[in-house]
Amino acid sequence: MTLSVEPVSRNRIARPFLHRAIDEMHERLHGHPILAPLVQPDLTFTQYGAAMMAFSGFYRWMATVSTDDKLSAEVAPALGHLNRDLDRISPIGIEPAALTADVPVTVVSDESAGLGMRYVLRGSQFGAAVIYRNVADRLGLGPDDGASYWAWSSRRDKADWSALLDELDRRLDTKETLNRAAHAATAAFAAFATLLDRQQARPGA
Repeated sequence: MTLSVEPVSRNRIARPFLHRAIDEMHERLHGHPILAPLVQPDLTFTQYGAAMMAFSGFYRWMATVSTDDKLSAEVAPALGHLNRDLDRISPIGIEPAALTADVPVTVVSDESAGLGMRYVLRGSQFGAAVIYRNVADRLGLGPDDGASYWAWSSRRDKADWSALLDELDRRLDTKETLNRAAHAATAAFAAFATLLDRQQARPGA
């Protein structure tokens, strides 16, 4: 399962605050019917394709809302890998461009909001190694034939995560900045939930 934010630390201030803000929505998405099969032994190509469509739609949405350079730098490579994977597996489902239609957009133009969304994106990749192994074992896919996003995500340096947490505590040092970050993080989860629900509601899902 993705969107699995790591346990909070007593030595951090911003992360526990953001964790509490998104916890309820995180729990809801944890077992979502589109995401749950990614770690199950009976994963099918149809299920995998539906999940990848939703992930691509989510990153497309992120690219639309972001004017923050650091957030854009997180989104661009992930979206590149997802587009490459979709080209390889040619899934049947709602196209990512259509999936994102009318999803509420809150433009991320300040640093605090960008940090909140970066926290969601980076934290969501901690389950990537487990998913990558399952996709490889069950579907026989590797980085060159439909699983490059998971291969890339599973190799992300954990030092990057520590650096992000340090940045959160440096930059989110007031109630106002913490609230802006939490609002953006919650908006990201809400958008992904909408995309997953739309994919689930497609004919034949």
